Amino acid sequence: MIIKKNNELPSDLRYLTGKEFDPDKSGEVFFIQDVYNLKNLAKIPYYITSFLTLITATFFIFTLVQELTKEGKFRNEGVIITFIIFAFMLVMFLLSAKYFNRSKELQKDIASGEKRFGLWITPEYLISNDTNEGFRAVNKKEIEHLDIYRSGRPRLDMVIIHLKNKQVIRIAADWLTGYFRKPEELKSLIESKL
Repeated sequence: MIIKKNNELPSDLRYLTGKEFDPDKSGEVFFIQDVYNLKNLAKIPYYITSFLTLITATFFIFTLVQELTKEGKFRNEGVIITFIIFAFMLVMFLLSAKYFNRSKELQKDIASGEKRFGLWITPEYLISNDTNEGFRAVNKKEIEHLDIYRSGRPRLDMVIIHLKNKQVIRIAADWLTGYFRKPEELKSLIESKL
């Protein structure tokens, strides 16, 4: 019942999450923009891991050179240990670099309008697209009732949409423009549009 891919929507609604959708000229489609922070937090682990990778690489090379240049028997324990630390940090750096690049691409797509995140209420469907849960859409006839959920730590206020088949869709009110800490207002708005 929950549609999880944009291309499974009716053809006349597939444009909603892309560049073709103009919220100012949406007509019967009600849209609330997602509060996506365009400041890239992915650069923090990227810079930290790049710095630590540089330090561990330096330490590995220093240990290797020291073992090769000293007189006596070559002891490889120090070299192996420093190489393992360097290899671990290199893997962490590569993972954070991949995440950083994906985040930059997502920011470009959002800034250009290629991708949209938020909540759409059309005459037939309720559609949600956010960076955590992804794309979800449901025919409004399948909605049974709505609840409010407040989590503790970290605090996150949500509207829970209960469907007739006992599935639920969670919409974080705190992530929608104008509804931070206002899940009651979001719930009332959705109920009025149903």
